[in-house]
Formats: sequence, C-alpha cells, structure tokens
Amino acid sequence: MQPALAPGQRLVTRAGDLFRWDGMRVMAGEAASSAALHLQKVNQLAELAEQAETAQARAEDARVAHHVLRDRHLAATEAEKRARDARREAERGLSDAVRAVTRAESELAMAQSRAESARAELARHREDALDARARLAEAERALAELPDRGAVAGGRWTMPAWASRRRATRHHDPAQRAGRVAARGHCRGSSRLQEIAKEESGWRLRLDQ
Repeated sequence: MQPALAPGQRLVTRAGDLFRWDGMRVMAGEAASSAALHLQKVNQLAELAEQAETAQARAEDARVAHHVLRDRHLAATEAEKRARDARREAERGLSDAVRAVTRAESELAMAQSRAESARAELARHREDALDARARLAEAERALAELPDRGAVAGGRWTMPAWASRRRATRHHDPAQRAGRVAARGHCRGSSRLQEIAKEESGWRLRLDQ
C-alpha cells in the first residue's frame, strides 16, 4: 500500500512499523524516542568534551615537549657546528704539525750533516794544528841552533865549527829537515835569520788560529 500513499500520508502497522509516502521505512524496534535520542546525544557530547579536554591536555604536553625538543635541537645544532669547527681547526693543526715535523726532520738531517762535516773539519784542523806545532818546534830548534847575528858579523862562528856542533847534536834531534834549514840559514847569514823569524811568526799565527 505504500506506493499508493499520497504526499504526507503514512501507514503504521500494529507492530509499530512505519511506511511513509516518500518511501521511508522504519521498522518496529529501530526507532528511538526523542528523549532517548537527546540523552544519547548528550552522552556523546560529554564523551566528546572529555576527549577534547584530554586531547587539549595532550596537545599542551606535546607543545611543551616540542619547545623542549626544539631547544635541544638548536643546542645540538650549535654543538655540532662547534664540533665541526673544532675538527677543522684540529685538522689544520695536525697539518701544521706534520709540516713542522717534516721541516724539523729535514733541518735535523741538514744539521747532522753539517755537524759531521764540522767534526771532519775539526779533525783536519787538529791534524793541521799538530803538524803546525811540530813544524813550529822544528823551526824553533833550527832557529836556536843558528849562530848569533853579532857572532856571525864578528866572525866568531865559522862554517866548520857550526857543522861540527851540528853533527854532535844531530843524534839527539830527529828532525832532519831542521838541520837542513839551519845549514841553509847559516850559509845565507842574517837574511835567512829574518826569513826564519818571519816563518816562525807565521806558524805561530796559524797555531793560534
């Protein structure tokens, strides 16, 4: 009978089923009273209000946690930046230290080479000094064996007398060269004495140096 209903008409069965002209059907037991529906809505509203308060509290907690985490993030970002800067500075310091070590090793090698050369040069100078002392002693002995200038000028020393004295003292003097120098000095006279004195002065200067 529902299709035959005019606009605004409705049918209700004894069981409480509703058939309306526009095709709406509400079976018995499915329809709720307005008071029950209102109470249901009130309860839902209260539940939603409680959920809203809970959500609001959670949102506030989340907001506070967000601020805390944001501050921590900013602090961590700044610490990371400082750590990166410190790392770059440490790497530069390490590079400088490596270059300094390399330079120091090179300078040490050069210094050791110079020291070795200096030690060799010192040894040579010591040998030269020893040789100079020996030659100086030889020259001094030769000079001591020469006759006095006044004696030579006065004729008190003659070649045979000087040679005899030289042969008498030769076995006490191992320097043969000094005897030859003395012999040549006696033959040449006072000019040779001057040359020997000059040579002695030169050897003394070299020995001092």
